[in-house]
Amino acid sequence: MKLGVVSLGCDKATVDSERLVGELVGHGAVVTPDLAHADVILVNTCGFIDAAKRESIEAILEAAKLKRDGCVKAVVAVGCLVQRYKQELEEEIPEVDLFLGFSDLHHLVPELASSTSSRRTLATTGGTSGSRVRSSLTWSRRCCATPPCRGTGCCTCTRRA
Repeated sequence: MKLGVVSLGCDKATVDSERLVGELVGHGAVVTPDLAHADVILVNTCGFIDAAKRESIEAILEAAKLKRDGCVKAVVAVGCLVQRYKQELEEEIPEVDLFLGFSDLHHLVPELASSTSSRRTLATTGGTSGSRVRSSLTWSRRCCATPPCRGTGCCTCTRRA
């Protein structure tokens, strides 16, 4: 399987993308920088501010267009935007084969391994995935979309001593 990856958002999203790519490569995927030549496009979304939400939706729609054009077999969306708006995204962008919130990320490899042409979505099971990478950041409570997505915290962070 050739994998195209679009990773949007913060450093935590980058870590999530790298971990997911590592898992998929460990199961035989080959990463390609050319999305039009990928079998699967993984879009790791950001739901932090309106501009990031728009960018994430545009990236999902671009991947969905490649699928409609027959270039790509499957589109998977993960990340903050999916965590916050999964139901709405499923309703509005049915071309996406799989939407995974944070607690569902451990389903990515098994779902892709058993994927068919039918649409697949997973119910959020709550909690956090045991395989999530622990960050060296401490998030303080204040102002943004991060708490509902990432647990306790916000956009203002400080490094642990």
